[in-house]
Amino acid sequence: MKPLLIALAGLLLAGCQSQPSSPVADAATPALASALDADHHLLARERLCALPRGEQRLRLMELSTPGRDRGERFSRLLLASCNPEATPGLLRQALGALGDGADFSPGERALVALIRDQARSYRVLEERNAELAARLAETIDGIRDIEADMDNLKPERRAP
Repeated sequence: MKPLLIALAGLLLAGCQSQPSSPVADAATPALASALDADHHLLARERLCALPRGEQRLRLMELSTPGRDRGERFSRLLLASCNPEATPGLLRQALGALGDGADFSPGERALVALIRDQARSYRVLEERNAELAARLAETIDGIRDIEADMDNLKPERRAP
C-alpha cells in the first residue's frame, strides 16, 4: 500500500510542477499502472464470482469461442477461477488461451502466475485423488477375493 501512496504522491507532485517530471515519478508510474491493472482484474473477478452459478456457466460458454480479444480472454480466466473445482478443464483452457503474456503489465503477469500456481496445485490434488481412488478400488477387490475364499473354505452346514 505504501508504494502505491508514494507513487500517487510522486505523480501529484510531478503534475504540479511546471518543469519535466522527476525521475522518481517516472520510476513509480509503471508500478502504479501495474497495481491499477491488477486491482481492476481482481474487482472484475469479485463481480463475476458473485453471479449465480447458472449465469457464470452461461458467461463461460459465451466466452469459450476462440478468437476473443485480450479482455474477453482475461474475463474467461477470471470467471473460470471462481469455482476451479467445478471447472478445472475450463480454467486450464483459459490459461492456455492467454498465451505467453508478453503484452501483460507486471500486475497482470503476477495475477496470471497466481492463478496458474493454483491450477497446478489443483491438478496435483486431482491426480492424487485419482491414485487414492484406484488404490481403494484395488483394496475393496482384494477384500472381496478374501471373503470369497473364506466362503469356499467353510464346511457346508447340515440341517438338524
